[in-house]
Amino acid sequence: MKKEQVLIGLGVATAMVTAFNGHAQADEVVNKHSTKSTVNQSETKKDADVSESDVKKAEVKLNQTIEEEKNAQKLVDKMQQEHTSTVTNKNKADDALKQAQEFAKQASPEKIKNVEKDLVAKQVTVKKAEDRLAGAKQDEKQAQASVEKQETAVNKAKAQVNQRAVDVKKAQNKVTEAEKTFDWNTLREIQQETEKLDAKVKANQNKVSSLASSVSKTEQERKALIERGNKTRSTLEKNLKSAGDEFHTVTVSHEIKSNSVSESESKTPPLDEKTFVGRDGKTNYVAANEDVNFSGERTETIVVKSKDDIHTPHVVDYKKVSEYVRNYLIELRRINGIDIPVPPVTEKALKYGKARADEMVANDKLSHDTKLKNQDFGFKDATENATAGSVPEKSRLSEKELAYKELLSYFNDYSNASLYGASTPKEANTFNYGHRIPLLAASGTGFALGASSSKKTTFGNYGVMTFISEAKGVYDTLPTVISPSEKRSYVYNGKTYYYNPSSSYFLARAENKDGDPDHSEFYFNGKRVKFLPKTTFRYVWNEITHPKNPAYTKAKEALDSFNRKQKTKKL
Repeated sequence: MKKEQVLIGLGVATAMVTAFNGHAQADEVVNKHSTKSTVNQSETKKDADVSESDVKKAEVKLNQTIEEEKNAQKLVDKMQQEHTSTVTNKNKADDALKQAQEFAKQASPEKIKNVEKDLVAKQVTVKKAEDRLAGAKQDEKQAQASVEKQETAVNKAKAQVNQRAVDVKKAQNKVTEAEKTFDWNTLREIQQETEKLDAKVKANQNKVSSLASSVSKTEQERKALIERGNKTRSTLEKNLKSAGDEFHTVTVSHEIKSNSVSESESKTPPLDEKTFVGRDGKTNYVAANEDVNFSGERTETIVVKSKDDIHTPHVVDYKKVSEYVRNYLIELRRINGIDIPVPPVTEKALKYGKARADEMVANDKLSHDTKLKNQDFGFKDATENATAGSVPEKSRLSEKELAYKELLSYFNDYSNASLYGASTPKEANTFNYGHRIPLLAASGTGFALGASSSKKTTFGNYGVMTFISEAKGVYDTLPTVISPSEKRSYVYNGKTYYYNPSSSYFLARAENKDGDPDHSEFYFNGKRVKFLPKTTFRYVWNEITHPKNPAYTKAKEALDSFNRKQKTKKL
């Protein structure tokens, strides 16, 4: 560093002048690192406390005072000019007055009058001039006083400036002396330290810039992370919503009981006796009814209200049983290609069926004999199948299974109370299938099952399945197509004529011509018939359970885990 630069630096750093206070204060100028401080240096520090700033302030103040003095002098000059002008005007007025007086001596009365007027005017002018002169003199005095005051202030300021100049000179001398004893090695060390500090500051500034850039990048990453987090949360929430309820509603079926068709309901063994002698003394040939030919198999599921229902008998609704039997009959006829309609379940048929069952209970006798009048029940014709012991008042079986079993027992006809024989071994009596025929052939306007129970009777209960007709006979409706084998014929004039039977009942036919002589065969409208599918009835109790939904649990855990991680990051 150059010497001039050091001096300037020291002057700027240490010289302070306090304007108009009459004395100077000095701080230490020797660096604390200096090891060469002396008594003279201490004195120098005390005297060198006048700065260029203080000197400049004093100069500014002095310049202001000089400027004020100049302004005051200008004011005095102006007043002097006005005074001179006023004196000149007064002299001119005095001359004019004298001339007027001279002129008055010579004037006529009229001139005198005019002159008097002019004199008055002149006197007024003189008066004004005198007043202005007096004012000018007063202003001159005030201006002179102001000038004197400003001169005093200027002189005082000059004295102070001179004193400050002396002080500055002394301070400069002290600085010169201090410079001579200044430790340049210490200054270099300070400069080096300063350079190091500057380098460190610059490094720190670079570090701050780097950190600022890093913070900006981190903020961008934070925003991106938040955005990704929001998207992830939205996806997880959608997954949770689409997973369904927390708990499933699951129906667990418990099979309590299962009832299948027994062999005795589908097959019958050969008869022990193949013949018997009738009342007329003739030999009658008999054979067991055919095995039931089921049209496949199926399972019916009956749902109970509780697991204990199957063990508790319930009151049987025979109107409901009637509806089930009717539906089974429709299916049975469809399977066998029979288009004779099954009449609906009606109140008339239900009423009549119940009356017939009550009649048998009253007589404690299974019989088709009746004292009931058709007209009393509002119909013209009827046919029935009667049963004993198979239509209980209460049962553990469902109405649907009761209907199936009742229909099967009428169809196989293994329990017919009567046995009818045929005249030859190749023939079979159709009456042995007498309960099957109505199932296939009867029609009418009403259908129903009736049942009645009494513990006092032999079988405990009696019942009927009845078809009624309000218009014509229950067997008057024939199929659309009659098989040629079932048509009737006669010969007239050597020509054979064919006609349909008068009743659908006569479309039923039995014989014993196949390879099994122990069992007869049954035909309706020329074809062997089949029964409904072999049905198994399953009784189940549907337990309603509410297991946890795994998909919901997984989605919920994923969302909760994500939220916990996000919360931890925020903390």
